[in-house]
Amino acid sequence: MLYSFVVPTRERPDVLKGTIGSILNQTRSNFEVVVMDNASSPATKDVVDSFQSPHIRYFRSDERLAMTDNWELALQHATGDYVTVLGDDDGALPDAVEIAEEIHKVWPGALLTWRPLIYFWPNTFIEAYRNLVHMHLGSRVEERSARALLKDVYACKKLYDELPSLYDSFVPRNLIEKIRAKYGRYFLSLSPDIASGLINALIAETYIYSYRPLAIRGISYHSTGTSQSFPHVENSPAKLFSKEVKGGTWDKALHEKLAGDFIIEVSITSEFLCFKEKYFPDDQEIQPDMRRFIKWFCKSAPRFMARYDEVKEAIYTMAKKNGVPSWSIRIPPRWPSIEQVKRNQTYDKNTNTLYWSFYANENQIKNIADFAQLASSISASKENLEIVHLPQKLSVAVRLMKACGLR
Repeated sequence: MLYSFVVPTRERPDVLKGTIGSILNQTRSNFEVVVMDNASSPATKDVVDSFQSPHIRYFRSDERLAMTDNWELALQHATGDYVTVLGDDDGALPDAVEIAEEIHKVWPGALLTWRPLIYFWPNTFIEAYRNLVHMHLGSRVEERSARALLKDVYACKKLYDELPSLYDSFVPRNLIEKIRAKYGRYFLSLSPDIASGLINALIAETYIYSYRPLAIRGISYHSTGTSQSFPHVENSPAKLFSKEVKGGTWDKALHEKLAGDFIIEVSITSEFLCFKEKYFPDDQEIQPDMRRFIKWFCKSAPRFMARYDEVKEAIYTMAKKNGVPSWSIRIPPRWPSIEQVKRNQTYDKNTNTLYWSFYANENQIKNIADFAQLASSISASKENLEIVHLPQKLSVAVRLMKACGLR
């Protein structure tokens, strides 16, 4: 089996080196690194060439592409049986392929998703979060119903980051090709991570979720998502994304039920609503719970600080549009400033997973590759994985739905 790590990149040689370095540290050799350069300056290729690795395959677009289109092009160059995408400031644990192989021995051909670690690079634009790490130790690997997840995500009972996105998953090639054959392309909306999570959950019957991490989400000065979450702090990456955003199969910027497109949670929900209307409009079992989504938006308001009043206005506008009574709205007070995260730890006894946050020593952890080595050294080994199969009744129900043409 060959595992493909796809790295779309654009003018980020300062963090790209750490990302590629983390992948090349794999304890197995059956992997490839596909670097898709989105018309960057020569500095990007210089970083790639510096590794002189036979595992790396470098490609470059001659013109600037929207993120979705660059990811689509990158995916075409991947040759692995399983494919994942890493952002160019993300990282892979050195035993990612080793752990994935072990899981695929139990579930051959399965869509494998994991809960990632979080690492804030020393150059992230939020000063209070520099060198911050969100770590977890878990060994549970469980089989899940994809449809049940999709119901929970649309009901806002689970967040979008649990979707089996290509961004935090090894997606089997046959699933990618099945989606392409049906829709003409793999990434079907403006944000490729959300698009892939939704379509994978819609098409797959089951997927595997690992609390044992295989990769790290890096948050650097370049991070688009963080810029969208804190546009009042630094909005350059978000503005660049918005300026060039296109792709997918529709042009609608924001769903009519929503307001406040500068709020990333609203933009994500817009993708959910538009996606359902286009790809499964008649599925009555999967319905958005707008009351819950509005509660989610309320939780986002405090971090906007200078734009707090704009967020409140947008929330009340959306409540009126969706028949949510204004008296039920509870918006927490704005943050006075962005403060350092307190050291804390929590234990989830249901999944046997320990979570904690800390600030890494920059003299020891200089980049994401360094953190990947540390994280791997304290994470569960392949021998200690806790394998949990889908309950038999639910497994039979999934097969019956498929037989009846309901999947």
